[in-house]
Amino acid sequence: MITGLTLKGADRLEATLGQAGDALANLEQASAEAGQIVTSLAAVTAPRLTGALAGSIQPEVAENGNEVTIGSDLIYAPPIHNGWAAHNIAPQPFLRDAADRSQARWVGAYMAALDRAVTGVEGA
Repeated sequence: MITGLTLKGADRLEATLGQAGDALANLEQASAEAGQIVTSLAAVTAPRLTGALAGSIQPEVAENGNEVTIGSDLIYAPPIHNGWAAHNIAPQPFLRDAADRSQARWVGAYMAALDRAVTGVEGA
């Protein structure tokens, strides 16, 4: 019969769980890597006349570091990507396609960050 229990390492567990939580709260490196993966593929697969659209695609990591937006600041980028029926422009969703085609790689960047964060958890 157990009449008492001593938990050793609870302080270490609490500290390292806190560190893991901090690491997961800031995924800036993983977001930047994911953005670069999608951007590289989108630049190769973007529709081309002059190459300006392909060259304008950039990732932007959010201030919180936990998300990334990939896009272009060219005024004609949205109509090319999404289409514009009123002007007989068919959609060419090269950004979405690049994200879909490279999903395993950019999800891998986030999974690696998760692995790094939880690897350091120690204690009871």
